[in-house]
Amino acid sequence: MDTKVIVVGTSLLVVGAFAALGGTLEAFTVPLPIIGMNALQVGGVVVALVGVGTLVGFDPLRLKQAAASTAF
Repeated sequence: MDTKVIVVGTSLLVVGAFAALGGTLEAFTVPLPIIGMNALQVGGVVVALVGVGTLVGFDPLRLKQAAASTAF
């Protein structure tokens, strides 16, 4: 596995985990009525999942292909 992939994946995983575990700004800590989680936790889960996907190479939406076609 490429070092860049490990660094990016781990960074996303760490940031996502910290965001999912908590935030102190009141606007982010009010639970959303339907899912019972706050916006910061939802964002943290999404970022953590992207980090895991980066580390394991799971790309169900073919985002790697889309990113490669938009690179400079």
